Amino acid sequence: MSRFDAFSRSAPKLWTVPAGAPFLEILADSLASSADLEQDPSALADALIYVPNRRSARALAFALHNACGGERALLMPEIRALGDLETDDAPPGLDGAFDVLPPGISDEERVGELMRLVTAWYAGRGLPLPATAAFATAQELAALLDAGAMAGGVDWAQLPDLVEKFLLW
Repeated sequence: MSRFDAFSRSAPKLWTVPAGAPFLEILADSLASSADLEQDPSALADALIYVPNRRSARALAFALHNACGGERALLMPEIRALGDLETDDAPPGLDGAFDVLPPGISDEERVGELMRLVTAWYAGRGLPLPATAAFATAQELAALLDAGAMAGGVDWAQLPDLVEKFLLW
């Protein structure tokens, strides 16, 4: 049986695993055998693998470790979770897109500034707002701004009308 080489230019770009088969173990075994890690423990270091979530990323890393014998050192590929939105990693494909932007303020400064704006907005309406509520609102506002920036094409000018429309008081 010839050795499968997943990294050659002529290798297929799409593979399948039979239903019910242990997907991560088969993937790890295929990667380990095609990368020839016996000769070069860093053969997978430049690879980028996308998985559905962080649990899958940890399981794949463990499966790769086991597929390589579990005893020798190995430089792991970069394994990214697609489905975990709470991560600080840039979304897939946008790694270099942020390189042209000037350095931003820290997350703490950003939430602090948004917290100041939220508190002022409520104070302007004569509504006291506890610091914990202002902090939580600032974090949600930051998430909304991030989602809008990622979606693109958001018309922020409509936001005041939406806010007034959905306020219950």
